[in-house]
Amino acid sequence: MNSEIYDVIVIGGGPAGLTASLFTSRAGLKTLLLTEEMGGLMLWTEEIDNYPGVSKVNSRELMNRMVEQTKSFGTEIVKSTGKKINRVGEGRIEVVTNIGKFEGKSLIIASGLKHRKLGVEGESLPGVSYCAVCDGPLYEGMDVCVVGSGDSAIVDALFLSRIAKGVSIVVPGARAHASEHLIKKIFAKENVKFIWHSAVDKILGEKVVEGIQLKDLQIGEIKKLPVDAIFIKVGLLPRTDFLEGFVDLTGEKFVKVTDERTLETSQEGVFVAGDVRDKLQRQIASAVGDGCLAAESVFRYLEEQDYLRKIFESEKIVIASFWDSSIPKSSQAMILRELEKKLGEKIETIEIDRYKMKKMASRFEIKEVPTIFVMKKKEILDRVSGEVHYDKLIEKIQVLNDPEELFQGKKGLVEVDEKNYEIEVLGSRKPVVVEFWGPRCKDCIEMAPTIYKISEEYSEKVKFCYFRCPSRYAVLELGVRNLPTFYFYKDGNLIKSLIKEDAKPEKVKEVLETIISSSPSF
Repeated sequence: MNSEIYDVIVIGGGPAGLTASLFTSRAGLKTLLLTEEMGGLMLWTEEIDNYPGVSKVNSRELMNRMVEQTKSFGTEIVKSTGKKINRVGEGRIEVVTNIGKFEGKSLIIASGLKHRKLGVEGESLPGVSYCAVCDGPLYEGMDVCVVGSGDSAIVDALFLSRIAKGVSIVVPGARAHASEHLIKKIFAKENVKFIWHSAVDKILGEKVVEGIQLKDLQIGEIKKLPVDAIFIKVGLLPRTDFLEGFVDLTGEKFVKVTDERTLETSQEGVFVAGDVRDKLQRQIASAVGDGCLAAESVFRYLEEQDYLRKIFESEKIVIASFWDSSIPKSSQAMILRELEKKLGEKIETIEIDRYKMKKMASRFEIKEVPTIFVMKKKEILDRVSGEVHYDKLIEKIQVLNDPEELFQGKKGLVEVDEKNYEIEVLGSRKPVVVEFWGPRCKDCIEMAPTIYKISEEYSEKVKFCYFRCPSRYAVLELGVRNLPTFYFYKDGNLIKSLIKEDAKPEKVKEVLETIISSSPSF
């Protein structure tokens, strides 16, 4: 197995795969291109005259230009045949080929199409071909036939008409289903004839092709036609055998796309481009467009994965700010820079463009920009949407960054535990409020500044204590099972408790007012 881990593996060396690898390698991604053969369907025609900006170009010349261009940016090209795709450690993708295994962080499937076979006896004989441009010159001055009625069949027949003695075109119906300009050209050829309403029943010959057996589809008559070669153009099939069970395929075995904006498949981080995907248009130009889009999607996907790693794996407090580049004022870059100056190494900041990172924005349910998340170790500690106030945000972050210091050193607050609880709480002459809190209790941390202000307000009439609990499920001996919990004592007796959902600052004040008003000494 190759020990390297690539940023992206591209399967397929046609226009889609070559374009995808050009754009990914040009963007600085470590790119591996795996292909059985370079050029794909592009090489099955001799001359290309419908590629934008190029009036006429030889297909092999165009392919060579594409290959050299992508190699110039660092794409590694390996000739191989895909056998199977697997998910391996940390979500990476393993491509099993006939020469070994390759591993990548993302994958672009651009494996293209293969020729549909007739499925008749003799189809494996030498002299049976699916590419006139490739094999036609071998039969110069001989009689050949083309099976098919579409554009590719007529293009092959036109090519063969220049080198073969005679070309017979076998068509199952009463007319050819090719473009009008191709029909006009083929009917002008004197050495070309059509055999209508017919199908190849058998390919004849012992060691090489010697002829074909035809069946008239109208009357059932069988006849033989001597030919030296047969060129089959009866349709194309997607090269997706190695993808069975890995990504979702259509009934015709084309790769399904879950998002046309990104060309992502049913597998996260796996994209598709070119003729192998389920679409209507199959041209070099559309394949190139697919390759470009798939490459851009890979770049954004890998960038998103980097963001997620920072957010979920950082030991620091992470400030993730979502904005939208189509709404410039939603950027919180200035606030993030100020936070970095103030808190330095204690935090990590990330700015995420919702416009470009739609999938990530959806993952975090971003409905409004700006939205800022304060996170630590995969836990969302705070979320602020809309107008962001720097002072309030930094106060929260400072508290979240070091919850152990929430109450320590605060004037008028007394720390209690099992040892001094009886003296400080039960033996107090003042009414007492005890807050049971924990450093991993989000609600405790969020309300801490407000509770401290309440303690300052009532410090003359009420004693405030805090009990640090080692876990979220607090002190069973005192009946405390959830955090936050507030106990209210008067004359050593527990008279009120506020637990979890009820443990809110406004409720605390309400209870305090009741206690104070009922105490004659106050």
